Amino acid sequence: MTFRQDGPRPPKVLIFDSYYATLGGNQRYIGMLLGAERWGWRAALCCPGEGDLTKTAREAGAEVHIVRQSPRLDRGRAALERAGIADKILTAFAILAYNFKLARALRRIRPDILQCHSTRNVVMAGLAALLAGVPLVLFIKGEMNTPLLDRLALRLARTTIFLTDELRPPSHRTTIGKTAPRAPTLPIGIHMNDVDAAEHRIATAQPPGIVRDDNTVNFLFAGWLVETKGIHRLIEAFIEVHENHSNTRLLIAGTSNDESYRQSLHSLVDDAGIGDAVTFLGWRDDMLDVMAASDIYVLPSFTEGVPRSIVEAMAMGKPVIATTVGGIPSLLGHGKFGFLCPPDDAPSLAGAMSQMVENTSLGREIGVAARQEARNRYTFQAHLDGLSDILGNSIKSTKKSSSSDQMATIS
Repeated sequence: MTFRQDGPRPPKVLIFDSYYATLGGNQRYIGMLLGAERWGWRAALCCPGEGDLTKTAREAGAEVHIVRQSPRLDRGRAALERAGIADKILTAFAILAYNFKLARALRRIRPDILQCHSTRNVVMAGLAALLAGVPLVLFIKGEMNTPLLDRLALRLARTTIFLTDELRPPSHRTTIGKTAPRAPTLPIGIHMNDVDAAEHRIATAQPPGIVRDDNTVNFLFAGWLVETKGIHRLIEAFIEVHENHSNTRLLIAGTSNDESYRQSLHSLVDDAGIGDAVTFLGWRDDMLDVMAASDIYVLPSFTEGVPRSIVEAMAMGKPVIATTVGGIPSLLGHGKFGFLCPPDDAPSLAGAMSQMVENTSLGREIGVAARQEARNRYTFQAHLDGLSDILGNSIKSTKKSSSSDQMATIS
């Protein structure tokens, strides 16, 4: 079945996301697409259940479709990895059944494009798109570390977008056989006016829980409190930094669904006796204000894609310290716009943090360069323009392939 567009209506991109219960970086991006202006596309959302993402989408006036999944599919990756063989087989059948259910919904919703942002989402929706004749666009924002599923996802996608070339799997060109038009690179984009508004607000009032003065240096981490973010290494590094620089503070903003890891972070702080210098802010709706009120942004992750938080910090002129994973090195100009440290290396992290405290002029110089780079290269409008071209080309290539198939059948 080939999807056909009827009438002079703007094309519709349906974004499918199975992580509907949370509002992480990927979900923030989806919200930006759903509320995008001056784009020329109608963006809608499809999820397997109700949660924070669907609530936010509805509040923004977006079109939302719920295609409910089996409770078996509500479990996370960790739970599935611990499951037995029989359980995994039943889960595979549940995924297959969901694809058939979603295919029926796609024929009703009639999108021009189905857009997914992870391998898991393509596994949940890729066959459905194929059955409904809807071209699938896969947007890779993180490192691909499940080889078999990644290969399946890349084959099901009509077009695969990468935020940076570093995220392409080594076997991408040889094994998948993608050509450049079907695997373009599209830089990340952020709303610069949101950044400007945050800077303006903190000029008159500080965010709750933030102590800011000329003598205090505030390091900030923002993100999920999970082990792969390396927050325990950041705390270990900060313990060393604070011993030599008592005017430093560490702000940790974010929440966690891993209670044992969250407790271990608090224990690290308590055991070191630095509770007065470390503040766990929890989840913050005013995250940009918190970042604007901080001095140095630190992201010690063990794995990443192209973090939006780093671009936001750069746009504010904040020095950034981050690890050499995913697309971070190219984002920071391989050291030109921030400090790079090996992952899982607290001493290296401590050294970079100490250098920032001791050499404030260097931090200011890096911040000025980073601000200019972010504002020249990572605007959301430029991202939208690029995405629009990619989606449009994907529709054209689908119609061209369909026409070629019909001609071949006639011949």
